[in-house]
Amino acid sequence: MAIDKDLIPTMNMKIISGRNLTESDFLKVKSDTIFSFILNQSAIKELGLTAENAVGTKVNLSSRKGQITAVVEDFHFSSLHEKIGPLVLFTAQDSWDLNYTFVRLKPGDFNAALEELKSISTSLLPHRPFEYEFLDQQYQKLFDKEQRMSSVTTLFAGLAIVIACLGLLGLVAYAAAQKTKEIGIRKVLGASSFGIVGLITKSYMRLVLVAIFIGLPAAYWIMDTYWLSSFAYRSTIGVTPLALAALSCIFIALATASFQAVKAAWVDPAKTLRSE
Repeated sequence: MAIDKDLIPTMNMKIISGRNLTESDFLKVKSDTIFSFILNQSAIKELGLTAENAVGTKVNLSSRKGQITAVVEDFHFSSLHEKIGPLVLFTAQDSWDLNYTFVRLKPGDFNAALEELKSISTSLLPHRPFEYEFLDQQYQKLFDKEQRMSSVTTLFAGLAIVIACLGLLGLVAYAAAQKTKEIGIRKVLGASSFGIVGLITKSYMRLVLVAIFIGLPAAYWIMDTYWLSSFAYRSTIGVTPLALAALSCIFIALATASFQAVKAAWVDPAKTLRSE
């Protein structure tokens, strides 16, 4: 990538060894066609050099001959699905070597800044339309797939939870209706409402726990094997998200089942026994 001397400070690149480009480097490339190269750590590693001894090394890049003047710290210039590759920055021979202009805007009125940039662009290149993009938005586009997957997963997970809760609510209502006489007798004999709720919900909570023990390992395996493995630089899932998911499942199921069970437990036993 051809650059000028302002790219390094504009992009906040960290120089590990060597120096930034100067005007003399650009004069040298124009007069003697001797280029100055700035390499990232990955490029230095590919060449079998170190950051300390790389500066001053003569290299050839295709038809460009010159020497390494600096080594910059690795940074991501592509998607996190890919490892940081070798990058070579070299002195531009003229302005036509430069394909893009990077501008760091101060916080404030972006519209005014863009209007000023448009005026400058129009005066310098009146035959070219003024086109711009924000760099953070370009990087965001690299992860549109993940954003869409997150939205779709959240939507279908929400639908699955609602459907499961409706089914559980129906099962508990049916079980409570089948145990109407039993509930009335237990309450007459002194059973508490809490005990009645436990009687109705405990069998369903066992099924929820079985589902958790089956679902969590499957979810961990799918996320770790098929999703996180697609990233060159990945984190681990850890225990916390799995524990929170399990607790959420138990809480939602218990709240759903208890809603109908509490209604059945609060019914006056005289009414239920009289109806029987």
